[in-house]
Amino acid sequence: MSYAGGKLVNNVFGVSKQWSIVVITSIVILYSFFGGIRATIQTDALQFGHFVVLIPLLVIMMIFSDGLPTAEVSGQMKASTRLAWDGYSLSALVGLAVVWSVMSGFDPIIVNRMLASRSDKAVRNALVAVGGFLVLWLLLMNVIGVIGKTLHPELQDSDQLLLNIAEIHFPGILYAIFVIAMIGVVMSSQDSILNSVAVIFSEDLVSPLWLDMSDGQKLLFSKLSTIGIGIIAIIVAGYVDSILKVLSIVFSYYLPIMVPLILLSVLLKRHYWQAAIASMILTPVFFLLWESSGFGEAFPSVVFALLINFLVYGIVHLILSKRELTTASSL
Repeated sequence: MSYAGGKLVNNVFGVSKQWSIVVITSIVILYSFFGGIRATIQTDALQFGHFVVLIPLLVIMMIFSDGLPTAEVSGQMKASTRLAWDGYSLSALVGLAVVWSVMSGFDPIIVNRMLASRSDKAVRNALVAVGGFLVLWLLLMNVIGVIGKTLHPELQDSDQLLLNIAEIHFPGILYAIFVIAMIGVVMSSQDSILNSVAVIFSEDLVSPLWLDMSDGQKLLFSKLSTIGIGIIAIIVAGYVDSILKVLSIVFSYYLPIMVPLILLSVLLKRHYWQAAIASMILTPVFFLLWESSGFGEAFPSVVFALLINFLVYGIVHLILSKRELTTASSL
């Protein structure tokens, strides 16, 4: 996200990539440091308001643009759909569905928002609304992609493709607002991640080691971790060349290792840290073995690793549960 924000500023304003990354990430660090989760939610709501208007507006302007070959767009949509079904096995499509649905509902940022909500009813209503919005959002992105490919075949695939299409179809003032909204979306992702990491650092890493730590000290460690992670992001982002490539690599490992643990931590009442450690160690091993064997072409490696994670966690959990019951009965 630091790279994405820096790339936007670099492309639009001509500032060097490294300084763009420093400026964008520093702004996020500052308001996350002083504003915390409240500032994050407020800025997210403002940025969401921008995009919920601008993206449908972009679709409408593309549809009613001069020279839009309706028949060709319809044929392109059918061809893309047919290519998707013919080009991938059923297991691959199931894998994509699992990745999309699970990652959208059980990443740490979403879980942290759930825990920060006022009631279970608010969480339930919010998740239903988010699910419906994600389906609509995916549809809009596909429409923009298909129409954009038909109208502008000269545009190259890149991280800035949406920005390039908006520059063509939006007049000056709307394009300026769109750029600001794009930068805002990137920053909202950054501050959500920073807040999530800060909570994890203070509550899950520092608190167990410092048992009598006060709330004020927890807050201090959270703020310090916000600065530390932000600085690391600035350094790492300077070496990134493609957002999609990095996301693909990160999610390929993160999804099968962490998402099942997050899901199980929400659903199960009793947890064993040994089960979590065992699944976190063995899952990447099996993932790499499956990937290197070539079986990933027949059955997605990510889905295989997800199943391994649940299996390992379940076996260790059952063993420890049985041992605990045996010990309790003997006493």
